[in-house]
Amino acid sequence: MSDDIKREGGRSYTESLPNVLPLPPSRGERVAEILSSCAELFRNKNSDYREAYLLSTDIMAILLPDKSKVKTRMQQIVYHNMTTIVTKLIRASSLIFDVKDQKVKDESIQDTWRDISIYAAMIAEVCQDAVNINEENKNGTRG
Repeated sequence: MSDDIKREGGRSYTESLPNVLPLPPSRGERVAEILSSCAELFRNKNSDYREAYLLSTDIMAILLPDKSKVKTRMQQIVYHNMTTIVTKLIRASSLIFDVKDQKVKDESIQDTWRDISIYAAMIAEVCQDAVNINEENKNGTRG
């Protein structure tokens, strides 16, 4: 079956498309280009983050040696956001003390500190929900 399906009037589907974007030579080449740009982005971010994706797991193991204690949904949310905060702290440390040439130009150190405060606020909000639910349960006002 031809990739160029004929439409009414004899013109193919691709012929009737506006000539805005050239069609890629092949999907395989396009996928390879995307993966290549992803690899470069990874190298740049990893330079700034100093392999935080590996280090954050080690740090979280120190903070919470027994991960089996993470049972409730609230605890899972807190644990996840704490891991993200640790990752951001590693990046901040890297940018302040180690990296001479920041590779990711569209993420400033100020953005990293703002990200940390946002994740901390998310944890505080989830914990406040838990406090409110516990208070309602204790007072018998929760249905």
